[in-house]
Amino acid sequence: MNFVQLCGEVGTWSVKNFGEQAPDNPLLGVLEEIGAISHSVLKMDQGIRGTHEEHMASIADGVADAVVFLADFCFRADIVKSFGGRPMLNE
Repeated sequence: MNFVQLCGEVGTWSVKNFGEQAPDNPLLGVLEEIGAISHSVLKMDQGIRGTHEEHMASIADGVADAVVFLADFCFRADIVKSFGGRPMLNE
């Protein structure tokens, strides 16, 4: 699966489950997840509030969530069309 395909699948799922909404909603989700990732990286570097493994799991979860939110944003903002049919991030 490439990123364009991911956008289509995530966007279709998102519209079905959350209805029509402005593209800025999932964009805010991206920003929220980047903040959570940054928080985990900081706490891991400081050696507080969790083990290395717990912080890495939180970071991985945040990255996955950010990618889903970003795919939904691209779908809802119709940015996928500007990729010009290029299959970004091929398998």
